[in-house]
Amino acid sequence: MPGRLPSLLLFAAFCLVSLAHAQQPVPDWQTKAGGKLSFDVASIRLDTNGQFNPLDITPEDAYTPTGNRFTASGLTLIDYVAFAYKIWLTPSQQHTLAAGFPKWAATDKFAVEARAPIDQPTKDQMRLMLQSLLADRFHLALHFESHDLPVLALKLDKPGKLGPQLRPHSQDLPCDKRDPVDQQHLTPEMLPCNMPMGVDTPDRQKFVGFRDVSLNHFANFLPLVGLGDRLVVNQTGLTGTFDIAITIAFWGQNASDQAAITPEMPGATTLQALKDQLGLKLESTRATIDTPVIDHVELPSEN
Repeated sequence: MPGRLPSLLLFAAFCLVSLAHAQQPVPDWQTKAGGKLSFDVASIRLDTNGQFNPLDITPEDAYTPTGNRFTASGLTLIDYVAFAYKIWLTPSQQHTLAAGFPKWAATDKFAVEARAPIDQPTKDQMRLMLQSLLADRFHLALHFESHDLPVLALKLDKPGKLGPQLRPHSQDLPCDKRDPVDQQHLTPEMLPCNMPMGVDTPDRQKFVGFRDVSLNHFANFLPLVGLGDRLVVNQTGLTGTFDIAITIAFWGQNASDQAAITPEMPGATTLQALKDQLGLKLESTRATIDTPVIDHVELPSEN
């Protein structure tokens, strides 16, 4: 039966690929959160009013409890996928991920209202419930593939020495207290915890403050500050959380930004500010990065 051999080989190859996907290790955070979880009740609708509900969709663990309610609006399917699977996407990664979706997945906005079966679930438990919801209503199937990619490594500029604007959070105000806001002299102690904030200063600089965040979180944020599309990985060796304040001359470093800079403008570039203010530097390297690959997705079923 020579005609069957190619078909059998193709089927065997398909089984091997499927097995490889099925045997991928489950991330520790999913195991600790309880494995597979689902909402009791959930509603998904196309959001046409343009209203944005600022759900905390960062991959950080910090989370403001919402009882057993999950409510979000003004977000695309890609936004929900990033939250559900605890991934931080650079602009280029968002573009690559969007290429595997139908066009509507990156443009249409959806509102989600759901109720968890447990009181005060953690942020990771909410992620697991959203994974189940995306699989059930969008028929989403995805897997992760490991790739060796060029990245930027965030390191200490001088071993064992922190910059003046990088301080362990334990040395500052606890999260239940805040200093009065002074727009002329902003500090991290004026900000809520776990909520990065960028503010234009009177002398045309940009103040970016973080309070009680890990350096992993800070590294994930850096591609948004004009460092291109490469991921930034934390290789400082520092653990715990920090209060961080960085002031830069401009927001972003693309060609239009560069053309707008004049010699008399005060402030430092992002790289200079990292070194002088935080005692950090960036080095080009390569790292193994797990990237999501979309296998299947459909428009959500009716409620």
